[in-house]
Amino acid sequence: MAIALGLFSSPYDALGKISRIKHYNRHDVSVPRLMRRHWIVDTPKNKRQPVTYFTVGEGTLVQNIEEALRQNYFVEMVTGPRLRDTTIREKLADLLEKYGPDRLRIYSNKERPQRHSALINNNILFEDFHPANQDYDEATVIENADAYNIELLLKHFNQLKTSIDSQFLQTPAMIRNLPVF
Repeated sequence: MAIALGLFSSPYDALGKISRIKHYNRHDVSVPRLMRRHWIVDTPKNKRQPVTYFTVGEGTLVQNIEEALRQNYFVEMVTGPRLRDTTIREKLADLLEKYGPDRLRIYSNKERPQRHSALINNNILFEDFHPANQDYDEATVIENADAYNIELLLKHFNQLKTSIDSQFLQTPAMIRNLPVF
């Protein structure tokens, strides 16, 4: 009856489509990476938001960041003080060199962000908490998130990037100076 009247059938419906997904499927493919790629590439251009936001621990979302840049998004990323490995460090430095700080802004915090997330075209992905040396098991996805959840995520993101412990990495050399695990 509630749906027939145009009302939500559950109070949670207003938040967006919420689901839990495993990090890796039975074929050892990263499902969240594919989901982020889908949001970046397959969203019609007239429905895209101009900016994507990534909060990461060790900078491992390089492939999604590169896809977003190729699709003409502006990308902002907050990472911890160390990157996962030298390959990621070099790739981020190369992307900054190619696209510049006008299209890619990377902030490094002295402390590893505890809450890792992505905001792409009003879709949010939250990784479960995990130590730096381990992958997460599952993630929570909110497709077509409501304005309140987006506002909360952006508030947290902006607090991380503007904190006193955050450094704006303006040049490829600054990225290449980040330590790795």
